[in-house]
Amino acid sequence: MPDTKIFTICRKRTVVQISTEQYTAASEAEALDFANQDQSDEAVDDSNEWMDLSDVTEYPILDSDDIMEVIDSE
Repeated sequence: MPDTKIFTICRKRTVVQISTEQYTAASEAEALDFANQDQSDEAVDDSNEWMDLSDVTEYPILDSDDIMEVIDSE
């Protein structure tokens, strides 16, 4: 039998997850504050089991480019 070696391979995956949320707010800044706070809270939530590596997951800060639409609430 020829000499063999054991190779440990590290796999890296890039995942894109897109979601939409609606926030009732008085201004764009307030809506973005709500959204960024929710995102920050989700980063420490362990209920999502596929996020085993949550300590290395980077969450971008949301800004006005991330707003899809604005609807006046009644």
